[in-house]
Amino acid sequence: MKISEEYRRANGFTPEMIADTMMAFYDAVEARCEEILANLKASGITLKCRAGCCGCCSDGLSMTQAEASVIRKLFPDIGKEQPHAEGACPFLDASGLCRIYRARPYICRTHGLPMRSLISAEEASEMGIACDGSGQEAYEARDICEENESLADIMELPDESCWTVGVAEAKIAAMDLCTYGESKRIPMRNFFQN
Repeated sequence: MKISEEYRRANGFTPEMIADTMMAFYDAVEARCEEILANLKASGITLKCRAGCCGCCSDGLSMTQAEASVIRKLFPDIGKEQPHAEGACPFLDASGLCRIYRARPYICRTHGLPMRSLISAEEASEMGIACDGSGQEAYEARDICEENESLADIMELPDESCWTVGVAEAKIAAMDLCTYGESKRIPMRNFFQN
């Protein structure tokens, strides 16, 4: 796929501009997250997620090149610091707080929220979701952080109280592709110098 330099510059898809483009994208993600939290609160549900709640901040997570550009811009020396011990996200400090919170990747911004996604009949069957054999091509699956799963039956939540998986992820992959010519994930631990 050939993307013109004019298009890339006009949309902020250059290595020099992508961090600002991603930060604007993150602002939109944060606004949607706030809407979801407000919808949940109006239903009497308050998620347990809070500063220092880092049980979900595990090792082995990755980010795109565009997401890494935001960290490099806002925290240029973080890679020289000592990463958190293996087993937890390398960006956590000793007390379990995120050292790059303002620049944290997309997955960190949405984790904990009720999630909804469309999956194929085959995937639904593998997950134990009853398929009625009607030939329906897509089924809805929902999930939530195990810390929050006792708060509500997520299948009963209105759609506007859930993060819909798919569109944002496709946008991030497209930003990476347009900027770097490929959509590539980087293990978060690789961000640190050895």
